[in-house]
Amino acid sequence: MPLNQLWETLHNGVILNERIFNNLAEVQTEVTNLRKTYSGMARNGGGPNFSDAKVREAYALAYHPGHAHAYLQIMLNQGLGDSLIQGLGAQSSVGVLGAGAGAETLAFFSFFANRGFRPDGVTLSLIDQADWAVQRQQCCIAKVQEITGMLPKKIDSFIQDVVSPDALSLLSRFVPSNDLIFCPAIYTELEAKKKGHDFINDVCRLMKSQSKILVIDQAEVNGFAAACVEFAGIPQMRLIHQGNMTLRVPSPPAGSFASTVLDGVPYQNANGRIARTKYHFSWVLLQKN
Repeated sequence: MPLNQLWETLHNGVILNERIFNNLAEVQTEVTNLRKTYSGMARNGGGPNFSDAKVREAYALAYHPGHAHAYLQIMLNQGLGDSLIQGLGAQSSVGVLGAGAGAETLAFFSFFANRGFRPDGVTLSLIDQADWAVQRQQCCIAKVQEITGMLPKKIDSFIQDVVSPDALSLLSRFVPSNDLIFCPAIYTELEAKKKGHDFINDVCRLMKSQSKILVIDQAEVNGFAAACVEFAGIPQMRLIHQGNMTLRVPSPPAGSFASTVLDGVPYQNANGRIARTKYHFSWVLLQKN
């Protein structure tokens, strides 16, 4: 089963990164703090400080597996995956805005391979304002190869704040060069600064004809579910797929490093972003006319 394979692969070989943390307690402290930040986002707070390597590592351990598993569930069970790959050729280009550790990228290539496509024909481009190179290599790129037996033919990564004044030059090249663009969680982080709507509209304006954009995140964060309804009406864009899904993520495998870490972290059901609880996702997939 693709979900079981993904879940086991994500936890294989994960150990304490001693270049970032001195001991287990430090990891647990960062995961606890990250939970508090995510809980605040659900009340229109700001997002995590991913410029800090400890925060990136805590996310990669405690949240990346759950997010990748959730994305793949939606692709498999809601028809979203087939809508994403319809019309994509063997030499397609895929771009991710707000790529982070690569949860959506890993889920997509897992689905892509499950449908009989070869990832080694795809060009992958990733943008994030933080330097996720270490976590992305370990948690996404290496896992894509482990699951599919191959890698995209080319991978380009860019570190860029997408709403800074100097971002337009990069985005003007990046966006129209891709056949499929993912925007995972970037709207909700930008909307904390009241910039989410304008950014998604700008990306749609830059897209080439017939390319697609998927905007997806947790429904309750910064009004995202309602925003999806608005995105469906963006001029020159055609609605391909829209939905909502409540799902659960399994606990990390017994004996895994993630299980050891999370067992020592205070658990609160009220926080919808922690591992081992519910996720409420919304999404909208649009195609440029």
